[in-house]
Parts: sequence; C-alpha cells; structure tokens
Amino acid sequence: MRSRRWVAWAVYIVSIVVVLDVLGYVTWHMLRLERADLEAEAESHLQERVRLALWRMDSFMAPIIAQESARPYFHYRAFYPAERAYTRMWEEVRPGDVLVPSPLFLASRNSSANGDLIRLHFQLEPDGTMTSPQVPSGNMLDLAESKMQMAPQIARSEALLASLRPLVEVTQQVGDTVVPTAQRAQVDAQGVRTEDQEYDLRARSLGLADEQTPPPVPAPDREATRSAIGANFAAKQLLQLQANAGQQTEEMIAVGNFRPEWNAQISPEATELLFFRPVTLETSRFRQGIWIDWPMLRRLLLSYVLDLLPDAQLAPVNRTGSDEMETVWMLASLPARLDPGELPPLPPIGFSWTRQVLVVTWVALLSGVLAIGLVLRASIKLSDRRGRFVSAVTHELRTPLTTFCLYTEMLADGVITDQPTRDSYLDTLKGESKRLAGIVENVLAYARLGRPKPASRSTISVGEIVSALEPIIRQRGDAAGTEIKIEIDPEVSDVTVFAAIESVERIVMNLVENAVKYGHTEDTQPQIEVHASRDRDAIAIAVSDHGPGIDPADATKVFSAFHRGREQRSHAQPGLGLGLALGRGLARELGGDLVLDTSWSPGARFVLRLRPS
Repeated sequence: MRSRRWVAWAVYIVSIVVVLDVLGYVTWHMLRLERADLEAEAESHLQERVRLALWRMDSFMAPIIAQESARPYFHYRAFYPAERAYTRMWEEVRPGDVLVPSPLFLASRNSSANGDLIRLHFQLEPDGTMTSPQVPSGNMLDLAESKMQMAPQIARSEALLASLRPLVEVTQQVGDTVVPTAQRAQVDAQGVRTEDQEYDLRARSLGLADEQTPPPVPAPDREATRSAIGANFAAKQLLQLQANAGQQTEEMIAVGNFRPEWNAQISPEATELLFFRPVTLETSRFRQGIWIDWPMLRRLLLSYVLDLLPDAQLAPVNRTGSDEMETVWMLASLPARLDPGELPPLPPIGFSWTRQVLVVTWVALLSGVLAIGLVLRASIKLSDRRGRFVSAVTHELRTPLTTFCLYTEMLADGVITDQPTRDSYLDTLKGESKRLAGIVENVLAYARLGRPKPASRSTISVGEIVSALEPIIRQRGDAAGTEIKIEIDPEVSDVTVFAAIESVERIVMNLVENAVKYGHTEDTQPQIEVHASRDRDAIAIAVSDHGPGIDPADATKVFSAFHRGREQRSHAQPGLGLGLALGRGLARELGGDLVLDTSWSPGARFVLRLRPS
C-alpha cells in the first residue's frame, strides 16, 4: 500500500515538472517575441524618423543647389561685357564694351551669395589656374578698388582663395566624386520602400534642374526650388532661341550640374565641402565651384531635424566613382551619412495582452495542479481508510464469529450437557452478539455522519444529561472493575443545551469505553473521572483517566477514522479505532466539538464542548 502511494505521488510530481517546464518555455518564448516585436516597432519608428529627417535635409539643400546650378557660366568672372551673345561672354574685352559687375562679386560686399554658408565661388581655368569672381585681377582689380571701393572684401576673398588652392589641387588629383542616382532599388513584395529607393527618390528630386519641365519639389522649400529651377529653365530656353535664330555659329556651351566633393584629406578634425560643375566652351573645359562652410551647414541641417532626432550627427562619406555607393541613411544632396544617435529607451511593456493571457494560463494551471493534488491526496487517504476499515472490521469480526461458530456448534451437537456450562456459553454468545451489534452500529453511525436526518434535538439541561448517563457509565465501570467518579459543577447544572441525548450518550460512552480499555496500567488502579463544568462560553463534559496517555506522535491522528495509537494497536483490547472519529463527528453535528486536552497528565483527557442554548 505504501509503495503504491509513493508511486502515485512520484508520477504526479514528474507530470507537474514536465507541464511546468513546457509552460515555462512557452512563457519565455512569448515574452521574448513580445520584446522582439517592441524592438522591431521601435526600430521601424526610428527608420521613419530618419527618412523624414533625410527628406528635410535634402529639401533644404535642393533650392541652394538648384539656384547655384541655374547661374550663368559668365557670373564666375568679376566683370563681363553687357549686350553680348550668351556664348561670347568670355571673349576679350573690346574698346567700347560696357562692363557689368558679376552678381557674385557684388554680393561679396556684405556676404556670399547664399549668406555666410558659401564661403567662396571659384573657377578652375583650362591651364590649371584658379580664379574667383570675388577676386578680380589686372585692370578689373583697379576698376573695383577705385570705383567700387571694395578693397577690404577683395582682400578677404583673396585670402580664402589662397587657402582653397591646396585643397582643390588635391581634389583634382583624386577625381570627381560621383553621387549615383540610378534606380537600383525596387519596391519589395509588400510594397514597402527600401532604403535605396528612398535614396533614389530624393536624388531624383535634386536632379530636377536638368529636366526640361520644372516639376514640383518636396516641401518645405518647394517654392524656392521652383523659382531656381524656373530661372535655369528660362536661361536654357533663351540659349536655344539664340541658337535657332542664327545669332551664334560657335559650338554650344555645355554647363553641367553641381556635384559635391570632399577634399581628399578627410578627417574628423578638418573636412572641406566643395561643389563642382563642368563648363565646356568649344574645346576648353572649365570647372566652376563653390566652397561650402561645412560646420555651419551641418549645424543648419541638424537644426532642421532636432525635433525628430535630438542626438543626430552628420558624418562625411568619401566615395569615388569606382566605389559602390551604399545609400543606407545617406543624404542624396551631400556625400554624408546621417547617424541618428542612440535608440530611445524602450517604453515599459506593462500588463500587456500577452502577459494577461500568460497570467491567466499560469493561474489556471496552478489551480489545476492544486486541485489534482488535493484529489490525489483525498483518494490516497480514502484508499488508506478503506484498507484500515477492512483490516479493523475483519479483525474485530473474526473473534466473535469464531466464538459464535464454535459455541453454537457445540451446543447444537449436544457436546455440552452440563446446564451451568450451557448457561455460560449462552451468556458468552449473548455478549458477543451485543459486541457485533455495537460494531455494526458504530460503523453505520459513522457512515451516516453529514447526511441530512430528521431533527431529534431538544433543549435539555446539563444536570439531566449527566443523570441519564450516570447509570450506564457506572454499569460499564462495574462490569470492568473500574472506579467511576462523576462530578457536575452546581453553576452548570441548570444550564440548558440544544442537543440530542442519544448523540451525547454515544459520545460519552465511547470515551468511557476507551478509558476502560486503555486508561490504566499494571501499576495503577483503574479510575475514570467524568466532570461537567463551564469552559469559557461552552459547557464542557470531560472524561479523564490516569493511564499511559496519548503518544505525542498520535495526538494529531487520534480523531482519524480506523486509526489506533501505538499503545492501542499492541494492546490486547479489541477495537475498530472508530470511537473518537465518530464522537467528534457527532459533536460537530450538535454545534460543538470534541478535543484532546494535551495539558492533562498523567493519562488522557477528552473534552466534549457544547454550546448553551
């Protein structure tokens, strides 16, 4: 029996471990997926911010690049003759020509043409020399200093031109930087724009100055860009009309778009941003450029996206024509990459739907595990109780049945002819029949506990209860040769309780029966005390003996059905181990209780507590 019990508990524990392990893994996996989804959502949100920031920066640069690309090539001379054909602006000045100062030269009075953002406009001649419309030379210098009084501005521009020459020479050796605008990216299967396609869209928006029809430009600088594109468009249309009218026979002038370049000596400490465009006049090739104040431009661009990416940075990217352009978070207008900075901390997930489901699942599982454990424990206890019941009843019934079989057979066969002996046998059979009836009655009474039954309780005084019990108790004591002492406190004699006298009698008699059987030792005189008194708010009927008492190991089990203590199991006295369990059950049906007084010594003391009516 014990081995089967441990096998059941072992299977139960192993099953729990397996189920908890599986659910634990599922919980960990779901929480990990939830965290990954949150991180992916944060990454997607960051990418959207980066894309919007790139569009803002490129939209800021679009009108500047378009305006500079729309400038006529002859603006890169300090003075040019008025009323001359478009393609003849750079021919030698003839007597009588009216010279007009370049807008770039006039703008240097206060600042550069685009404010302080553009440090200097310059031009590389076919022979390798570098000039600037803001630094006239020869007679043009005399003209500017004498009539226009711009010597300080010219000196400042001349110093900038001198510092620029080494950078441009190095850049010339490296070659042009190519910013590809080819449509290398496609829309993916879900219709989502890739980084390359976003880059191509922004790059095409910056190439509008080369189109024949000026389409709109992305906000926020649409109107400024449209004006610049329109100026370039009008200049090219004028050039085309002049050619068609036969006003020129020379080769057309080809003017390209500005492309950004970094000087070859890129370093975080010293980086210069230059824009170049090619100009071809007949067989001569010129390069016109602008020198951008990169620190100022970077501050301006980052200020445009401060609300989106407060920790963003711009880093130069040096790409040559032979390199494959990587467009992830690249500006289309500049060879620079946007670094969005650190990812913002993930918001707390809180008690999400996933966690609610997991909590409910865990609660349901643990409740099921607890319920199954309780059912298993109850089943094992029931099995143990059934085993003890069968063992006890079998043991208790064997002796009287054996006596019945033997004595009845002897009497029936006429073996016993002596009348006194026959009378003794008959008395024995009568006693064994009462014993069998008592066993059966106790079992049936215990089986009826908790079942609804007709009300048989009535109001009765404590004195009446003791008076009804006293003859039966003394009769049982006299039969066992045990001294019975019955006492009742005067203060409780007239106190009434609402109880069934039959139930009280069965409880007290079971206690007296146990005391008669086990309440003495070989060295002590059997003595039983029955005492009725008040115990706080209850009436207490105590049955005490002076025997060996209850083993502390059995103190919590004495009220279990079919349980007998160690001393009682080894004792020769018969018994089912059902009296105390039946007594407590009946006491609780009466609204009271039956308890063991552990403070009593020596011996055992059981107290029936009843509530006064």
